[in-house]
Amino acid sequence: MVDFTHHYHFDDGEEILSSATLRFRTEAELRDSLTRAGFLVDRVHGGWHGEPVGHGDGEFVVLARVGTLAPVF
Repeated sequence: MVDFTHHYHFDDGEEILSSATLRFRTEAELRDSLTRAGFLVDRVHGGWHGEPVGHGDGEFVVLARVGTLAPVF
């Protein structure tokens, strides 16, 4: 997990903070989450140009569709 905070400074001296946490999942965790939510995963790419997982820009690009099975809770 990665925590970060953006600091926005305005000309009038006001500062606004915006914090967030990113959680990175493995391909297996992502597939499991989508399946549990009722999706069928068609393909997972490792980048926006269709690279295999592990050979792209580090992002998962997922092609999934609504499945015919009910979600598992």
